[in-house]
Amino acid sequence: MTPYLEKLLIGFGGMVSSSTLALGAIMTTGELRWIYVTLAVGMMTSVFLTLLLKRPTDTVQVIIGRCGLSIMFSMVGSKLVVHFYKITGADSDVVILSAITMGVCVVGYTLGHNFVRMLARNSEKESSKLFDMVMSMIRFALTKKP
Repeated sequence: MTPYLEKLLIGFGGMVSSSTLALGAIMTTGELRWIYVTLAVGMMTSVFLTLLLKRPTDTVQVIIGRCGLSIMFSMVGSKLVVHFYKITGADSDVVILSAITMGVCVVGYTLGHNFVRMLARNSEKESSKLFDMVMSMIRFALTKKP
């Protein structure tokens, strides 16, 4: 597959899937809307970053891993940011939530892959300690209301 067709396929797939999630975000409210908005914005942002930053040497596994990590960071991290900074408008205003999600997704895309590589290089004890810390942050984000 040529690089042009590869980028076209990535862009088309990302836009189709994120547009269906955006429709879901328009039609729902509450926690379900939060999930739809963060998924749609995370997918759009990660596809855009992939199209911008993909190197010719990157494999499909690396691309999918980076996009998946950035989408996970955007979903979990946006809740952490809203809770930590006590942003009250994120529940009612989709634009504020989208901006927060996009920022967290960019951080997840750029740092997530390096974080996973760091986990793979460290010893098992250090890796499990870091993994437990991340999982406790995720549990905290999913249980606390902003």
